[in-house]
Amino acid sequence: MAASLTSLRVSAQVSWTYETAVTGLSGTTANANSFQFAATTTNGTGAGTTADLIYAVQLTLAGAASTTVNLASAPVKDFFGSNIVMARIKFLFVWLTNITSAVSVAFGNAANPVINWISAATATVKINNNGVFVLGSPGATGYPVTSATADQLKVTNNDATNPATVNLAVVGSSA
Repeated sequence: MAASLTSLRVSAQVSWTYETAVTGLSGTTANANSFQFAATTTNGTGAGTTADLIYAVQLTLAGAASTTVNLASAPVKDFFGSNIVMARIKFLFVWLTNITSAVSVAFGNAANPVINWISAATATVKINNNGVFVLGSPGATGYPVTSATADQLKVTNNDATNPATVNLAVVGSSA
């Protein structure tokens, strides 16, 4: 029996209260507001906000080490030990936790990189300690993955000495 991704919710929020003292007024003047994004997928590979695969892992990289996640031609395994072969990426989540004291990691620049989410094959996104990178394209197209030419995501520990603990989640579809 095949596994199904029956429930997935991705959300991001920035909320604030911004205050200032105004001459001639008692108290402060404030602006309280927020920006919010939320997407919920249904199981599948068709039109709309669908996804049927998730790869989620906590990686520990030694100083200056790197790892490459292959989403198609040498696929990773899901929670149940089945190969995950992604045709499309819908969401990427990379968090350099503060469990370790690594200064930063670089995300991108694999040998056969998925590059349609970033400008060039050699480009990377720098994520500082306790920083997070979230990217989403929940529609039917997402970010296409091409076996053996554009199917790799690489994480490199930029800290030569300290290990890096990275939480990585890739949500996608098999078609």
